Amino acid sequence: MLKKYQKLINSTLALYLADWLSCIVLLIVSGIWELVIYPFERPFSLTDTSIQYTFQTNETVPMWLLWVLAIIIPVLIILLFYFKLKKFGIIHWAVIGFLLSCSLSFAVTHFLKNLIGRLRPDFISRCQPDQVIIQETGKLYTLYTGSVCSQTNISIMKDGRQSFPSGHTSIAFSGLGYLAYFLGHMLGLSHKRRASLFQYYAILIPLCVATFIGISRIRDYRHHWQDVLVGGIIGMLSAYFSYKKYFKKRLLIDAAPNQLNYSSNSDNSREVFTNSNSNANIV
Repeated sequence: MLKKYQKLINSTLALYLADWLSCIVLLIVSGIWELVIYPFERPFSLTDTSIQYTFQTNETVPMWLLWVLAIIIPVLIILLFYFKLKKFGIIHWAVIGFLLSCSLSFAVTHFLKNLIGRLRPDFISRCQPDQVIIQETGKLYTLYTGSVCSQTNISIMKDGRQSFPSGHTSIAFSGLGYLAYFLGHMLGLSHKRRASLFQYYAILIPLCVATFIGISRIRDYRHHWQDVLVGGIIGMLSAYFSYKKYFKKRLLIDAAPNQLNYSSNSDNSREVFTNSNSNANIV
């Protein structure tokens, strides 16, 4: 009997390790792709008004703030819930789901960025066209390559060719979108017939923050609206896939509704819901 339980523990730990390694490998491969591969060099016209906006060094939501809003805060909220439940297995499934959501979004977004090479709205300002070259060619209304640019900072030029899709927006929706799904489950919105306004606000606030981050990228002239739209879709699809993959196994069904009493009016519905799933297999 002891050997049987030991074998079960070992197989479970192996499954946990495989999940973590898969996400880590995905992040590493995506990071290498981002660092090594230069974006597709799309030719451009100096008269294209869609890429003539001013390059601004200050951003409404800089990278450090994005990490705080979309990564750190959601993880802390998840941990706060599960420190109350004190179930390590559930902590693992919740956090690994969050990591998968962000990993998928990061990988897809940066793969498309380098593959497509769409120019940011402030690209010409980054480029700083060499007037001597323009005068020598004598053709203003023509397509130019990066050779016309006098900008010497390679990272600024590389970033200028990574407009589609929006990385800020995809990460924001993958992290905060996952948090919204998570809160919806923990507050019982997935099986309650009635819910308080507080419960709806709890899942709307993360989505509103993610939307604000996306809009800020348009206002800062970092992205076109299509970039933000597709980035948001990628982030939400990543969040939904990760949520369903790790929560569809019903690891949290008994934990959340029965241990967190948010509404006294839903006791009967919880009891019926729990009994209907009491025979579910927990991996």
